[in-house]
Amino acid sequence: MKEVAKAVGENLDSYKVIVTKSTVPAGTGTIIREIVEKYRPEAHAFSVVSNPEFLREGSAIEDFLRPNRVVLGTEDEQAAAILKDLYRPLYLIETPFVTTNVVTAELIKYASNAFLATKISFINEMADLCEALEPTSTMWPGAWGSTSGSGGSSPSGPRVRRILLPKDTRAVMWLAEEKGLRLRVIGGAVP
Repeated sequence: MKEVAKAVGENLDSYKVIVTKSTVPAGTGTIIREIVEKYRPEAHAFSVVSNPEFLREGSAIEDFLRPNRVVLGTEDEQAAAILKDLYRPLYLIETPFVTTNVVTAELIKYASNAFLATKISFINEMADLCEALEPTSTMWPGAWGSTSGSGGSSPSGPRVRRILLPKDTRAVMWLAEEKGLRLRVIGGAVP
């Protein structure tokens, strides 16, 4: 990321919007801004935007074409307008745009993944209980709560397989620990 930011800075010749789509630690946008400012040859304006994706495994194209939300983290109204224009061809009439600052958008992605990991852990614990008590097949997650976003909308059984959330959940735990906080619920979801 630092090498890319340096290359962008060195080649900045007019106003640009620099967008991160990846799940990145909160504060990454600030680091990108500092590196670009350090290496740009002239004082060309630029904006840094966090635009995290919320794609489910197996549904990426559908989720891209019909997202349930679009998060834009920027302090610059011009950058927000440019990103909204970029999304316009998707006809996102009913899709809410959540516009906030960069670090909040970065944290929203981690919070979303931590919530999903916690939800999956809860579903799997209930599956363990179901297996131990041998209830009827109606006792799986769909009967007592939505499983949308947990790797599929209709699991083949009570256990929902774990998807790639451990690193994001650990990152949230690390961030909290850096601020002197102990997150008990999310900590319980860390594998």
